[in-house]
Amino acid sequence: ITILVEPQELQSVYNEVIVVLDSDKRNELKFQYVVDININGVFSSRLKVQSNPQGFGVVNLSRHLQTAISSDIPDLSEVEVFNTIPNSYTDYSVTLSEEYVIESDYNLVVSDGGNAKFTTTATHGYIVGEGVNVTGVINTEYDGFQTIIAVDSPTTFTTSKVYGATSAGNVRLSADVPTITEDVAAIFSEVKYVCNNVSSFIDVIDWNHEDYLLVAGTTKAFLTNLPTTYYSRLDENITMNIRNDVNDVAAFLKVVTNLGTYYFENQHPVTLDSTKLLSVKVGAGDFVLDGVDEPASSSFPMFNDASESYTVQTVGRDYTTVSSEIRTFIIDRDCTKHENVKLIYLNNGGSFSPFNFAGANEKAVKVKKRNYQKNYGAYDSTAVTYGHNSYDTGTTRFSTDVKESWKLNSTWLPESVGNLIEDLIISPQVFKVLSNGNLQAVEVITSSVKIKKLSTKKLISYSLNIENATNNSTQK
Repeated sequence: ITILVEPQELQSVYNEVIVVLDSDKRNELKFQYVVDININGVFSSRLKVQSNPQGFGVVNLSRHLQTAISSDIPDLSEVEVFNTIPNSYTDYSVTLSEEYVIESDYNLVVSDGGNAKFTTTATHGYIVGEGVNVTGVINTEYDGFQTIIAVDSPTTFTTSKVYGATSAGNVRLSADVPTITEDVAAIFSEVKYVCNNVSSFIDVIDWNHEDYLLVAGTTKAFLTNLPTTYYSRLDENITMNIRNDVNDVAAFLKVVTNLGTYYFENQHPVTLDSTKLLSVKVGAGDFVLDGVDEPASSSFPMFNDASESYTVQTVGRDYTTVSSEIRTFIIDRDCTKHENVKLIYLNNGGSFSPFNFAGANEKAVKVKKRNYQKNYGAYDSTAVTYGHNSYDTGTTRFSTDVKESWKLNSTWLPESVGNLIEDLIISPQVFKVLSNGNLQAVEVITSSVKIKKLSTKKLISYSLNIENATNNSTQK
């Protein structure tokens, strides 16, 4: 088997993960490629793939790897800026085999206790108990079906047929049963990884894993879909992921504000299987004194009333050698008379972004009741009477579902923020940030929205409908 195309070292699990195979046995009877998928070194599933019209095996591993990937919901109370995300990526490999009807030539038949013992010109792969069909080219006395009763070597086997004379011919399993043969030499050139980001149909064409491989002295990209310049409130929580594949190239997150330069230490600077990808907290509300490497940093606080923006970038152990691009966050100080509803969602970059709805928001409660009719009245054996009380009820509730929902409205937004509304709507994981900092899972009910542009609209705002992902309990 020859691997013509293998996946990139790191790819999205939700886009195609393609392997293209070729084999010099592809014209054999009942030929198929057999692909065993191993996740974290453990067998997961098997695929059997026939050749396409050009004769190649084209295998998409994506759906078979997706079961091993989820996400890592950020802990808003965690003070460390760099955090492991074990559920957001995994390593995998494949074991390649080929399946076809093996036909072996034999050139000698001898007696083995009175039975016919065949010698093949190549390894036959048969086992005791299998049935074979024999076709002779010198004589035909062994032609037809017989059962293998002994296998002495990879090139000899004895059958239930009585020995008569030597012969030559060919033999294959009865009913043309195919045999699976592993090709131990057909392996990937390197360990492969998939992660929980996803690219659009257009963007996936040019997606290159090396763009995210942090290297000293380079400005490689963060794994996120946020624009290079974005917005953050002072209490905001935002994460971006990095590819931590080289030791100490991301030893610190360097944060620069109008008050100084701050270095937040990476507690996982050495690349291991468990630290290949890391989550980095980059929201203004994520930076707390407990997480800073104070000797090299300016004094706290990091922000004051004059702070307009800040930048983030990963650097090496010397505090100066950069390894990532610079990201700029403009501090959002917009005030509103309404209560701000903050949502945090899994973006298509595989990290978590906020979206604020600080306009007039409406809450609704939907109650679904299920009742049954209960017989009322009882016999009083003391008074020898039958009757009922004024508080007895016939209609009795046996279950109540309470679903809370909200109609959310944003204030006027910059275009770069408003463009991400589509990402929020399609996200599989959305959480409402509660007043105590906990996260509550919600479902976005809105299924379509018109993306507004400043070129056609002077101001941009959005409305969204959400509901709790779980029902509230009630008394019975």
